[in-house]
Amino acid sequence: MLHLICTSAQVRAALLARVALALALLLALAHGASAQDEKSPMSDDEAALRQQYQNFDRLLVERDLDGVVALMTPDVTFENGRKKTKLVDWRRSFDVQVKSLVSCKTRVERVTFKNAKSAEVQTWCEQRYTQVLADGGGKKRFIIRSGAIDLWVKASGGWRLKSSEQQALDVESID
Repeated sequence: MLHLICTSAQVRAALLARVALALALLLALAHGASAQDEKSPMSDDEAALRQQYQNFDRLLVERDLDGVVALMTPDVTFENGRKKTKLVDWRRSFDVQVKSLVSCKTRVERVTFKNAKSAEVQTWCEQRYTQVLADGGGKKRFIIRSGAIDLWVKASGGWRLKSSEQQALDVESID
């Protein structure tokens, strides 16, 4: 049998080397896990919510307000900081506005799931309009950019918009 004689300094050095190796492995594993989390594919629910915004944009441009309303709960509310609007009032005002809509592009900034059946979605939307002037003086083109925080609920038919709170609004004339 071979016996090794080690000094206490050698033992300490060996222990420190093992501790350093263990820490390095832990850090590597932690970094690998966080990098993997960042690259993980989005959940089916998040993909479904993002799809709802694509549907919303398409339906608005097609002027299919019934289709847009089908993406919402019957008690949906819209808030702009000053007042809350119910679906019937929103539809009445938007029915006029959508006639001059040229394009709509919504960008989902963040999705936060509150639980399995509700999610908060932060968005930024750009809508382009061409309005025919009443006096026959041509057309006026403008862009409305707005940010919103939307609350979605998962129902038997999929995700539906429950409320939308406008956070920012910018109107730019391009003529």
